[in-house]
Amino acid sequence: MSRDGSASQWAARPRPEPLFAAVAADQFAAQAVAAVRRELLGKAFVVVRQNQESHRASVFARSPAARELGVAPGEPVFVLRRRLGRRALVVERDEEAEQRVLERLLAALAAWTPDYRLDELARGTLALSGTPAQRALDRGALDRTGLGERLARHLRRRTGLQEIAAAISRSRLLAGLLAERARPDGVEVCAPDREAELLANLELDELPLPAGV
Repeated sequence: MSRDGSASQWAARPRPEPLFAAVAADQFAAQAVAAVRRELLGKAFVVVRQNQESHRASVFARSPAARELGVAPGEPVFVLRRRLGRRALVVERDEEAEQRVLERLLAALAAWTPDYRLDELARGTLALSGTPAQRALDRGALDRTGLGERLARHLRRRTGLQEIAAAISRSRLLAGLLAERARPDGVEVCAPDREAELLANLELDELPLPAGV
């Protein structure tokens, strides 16, 4: 320890509380292709993984406008065409577009924190402890809902995605589950005094299971 007590002052400095955000891009394969092919924005369309002329072709992802028409993931394409005709376009999956948008999303997450995770379905978590976002909460410049909304706006602006769900919690697990509940475009927050209650009341099928179970 130094004579001026700097080491003891450092040891006494309180560590910031845990704070996590989670985000989820609903129907990512459809959102990504629209982010790259701007002519599809606002249009009703679906993405298929197979050749769209195959009798086995089914909806892999749908645009927000297609959702409004009642299109459901898994719906056979021949049924879709019989029901909606030309009101919904059918496009094949564009993995290159998905990769481009994932790279944009990674850069956007990194602007908030160096500690983040993102999977290939555009579901991500961010550790915000000690970041400017947490400091804004601590000084009352934002509440948790405002923080989630600001994060979602930032990601939409940086990626071209139309819909982003976001959640804020002191628990990484709970933030991820709340982001799934917030799909397609909502914001969920958990107050610190409710985290234990919410975790205790989770349904079994909402909990992540080990691989192979």
